[in-house]
Amino acid sequence: MAHQRPRVLLLGDHRSVGHHGSSSVIKVILDELERRGIDGVSSPKVARLASDPSLLKARSINGVLINAEGALHGQSKHALGFARIVEACKENGLPCFLINAVLDGCDREVTDKLRKVSGMFCRENRSKAEADSLGIPAQVCPDLTFALHLPDGLSWIPGAKGLVTDSTLAETNQILHRFATMHALSYLPLRAAPHITSYTDRSVSRALKFAVRRGVGQFFRGNFQADRYGCAVASVEQFLRQISSNTKFVITGRFHGVCFCLKVGVPFLAVRSNTYKVEGLLEDAGFTDRLVSIDALGDRDLSVKLLDTAANWSEADELNRCRYIKFAEVSIRACFDNIASTIGKH
Repeated sequence: MAHQRPRVLLLGDHRSVGHHGSSSVIKVILDELERRGIDGVSSPKVARLASDPSLLKARSINGVLINAEGALHGQSKHALGFARIVEACKENGLPCFLINAVLDGCDREVTDKLRKVSGMFCRENRSKAEADSLGIPAQVCPDLTFALHLPDGLSWIPGAKGLVTDSTLAETNQILHRFATMHALSYLPLRAAPHITSYTDRSVSRALKFAVRRGVGQFFRGNFQADRYGCAVASVEQFLRQISSNTKFVITGRFHGVCFCLKVGVPFLAVRSNTYKVEGLLEDAGFTDRLVSIDALGDRDLSVKLLDTAANWSEADELNRCRYIKFAEVSIRACFDNIASTIGKH
């Protein structure tokens, strides 16, 4: 009889939202599991599992992985659901890991349940410090996009092009677009075509809406609502080539915008997002001077000076970048080795 491969249930698959960062994270998770002989089974039914954790018993699985990016903070509607699943796994003797996590201001009902997790891998030291203070077992493992395989020859080629990405925050998004227009810079959102997970769920309507909005937006460039979709590129490879080819700098309002800039080695400035994830990443990687306030981008005189700052990239910057990338790659391998070892024993 053939040996059956271990199976893990993957929750927090955000590919259907349509975002190059989240799509890349899921690709890395599935690839890393496959390298270790584990089948990752993605499920979008987090709400059902959270409301009825007994459904876990009906699945033939050896453990649960929760991609916790953007989920464990005070404003998140998913935090309590994921915490309930962690608790249910503990009660049912299933290993459960929180990976790619930020932890920022969750309430006590959530954090009490998170203490029952088999292991938590935080993207930056700020989140680990909060986990430590709450008695949640945690390690630092940088964002999984740092393990993304780059196409051969893809690296920063200096040039004259300036790029501005979008933000997860609505007001910041509009300010970034105005900044790009003010300084004749290219606008490049991280939006991607939503992945269709099932023909019976909302991912189909999301994909159709994206296709229509992108098609219409390409005819009305220069307008914020149009550019949100019309300036988007289809694949993460296209996005990486855009930010790395003949580029002077990137200004980003996205955590994964920072990750991608560090990955390919392009100079950047970043504004904060909806949690302290951007600040935490910049602290860990040695780039705290790359954080700018959104107010500075709205000031014409001050923003002109920022363009010169954005383009500066010293030898020390490059050394910090290479050091952090190496740390990320080693940490990500260790993270999945740890998970595979635990899952394999179950």
